[in-house]
Amino acid sequence: MPGLKDFTKESNAYRVVTTQAANYTVLLSDELIRTNGTVTMTLPVISTMQGTTYHQKTYRFQNIHASLTATISAGTGNTIEGQSTTFPLYPNEVIVLTAAEGDTAWNICQPTPLPVLIRQTCIIDMTMASGVALSQRIWGGFGAPTDVRLIDVYVHGLTSVSGTFTMSLVGGSTIYSIALGSAMSGTIVPTAIAGLEVTAVAKGVDINCMLTEGNAKVKIYADTQEVAIAT
Repeated sequence: MPGLKDFTKESNAYRVVTTQAANYTVLLSDELIRTNGTVTMTLPVISTMQGTTYHQKTYRFQNIHASLTATISAGTGNTIEGQSTTFPLYPNEVIVLTAAEGDTAWNICQPTPLPVLIRQTCIIDMTMASGVALSQRIWGGFGAPTDVRLIDVYVHGLTSVSGTFTMSLVGGSTIYSIALGSAMSGTIVPTAIAGLEVTAVAKGVDINCMLTEGNAKVKIYADTQEVAIAT
């Protein structure tokens, strides 16, 4: 007889668990897939669920490798959240994807923003070390995983070569730009970008960072919610 136990089992217990250390085509019967290396997990084409017992499918991916990034790839003609055909899964990360047979995009249902009045803050660290005209997107081209606000950014010059650091919305306007001063060779000269206006970035929109020359460490602070404190 159906009951709460059935729902609990379906939601939290994975009966089909597989660990993959090589490129793998995900099966409709899979449930929990653990990645262990620089591997690509290719999702089934959503339309192939039609006419099967899998009218809707949910997968949980977990990267168990200590340092290597895996990639989740949508099947031919499909996307992930309508933004990209691939999604990077970094070490120790978990993501849950779901789709129904009539969809063309896999939806991300975990992780999600924290409940209202609990601020979720993230720090994005980058090393920009190309020497000349490096362009780098902070979310790897996939875009922000949810609506976020950029709060502050700090840039540390790592070489004696000066350059200009610029942040901009991909396909949009410049958020901030600052010239890095020349530094003594071998030293780190912090250049804090003061007065950065809080900038809203919609889900799926990426931020592009450009460094005209030289090397730098960049730390970007963002959060998902603003908490109003009564006074």
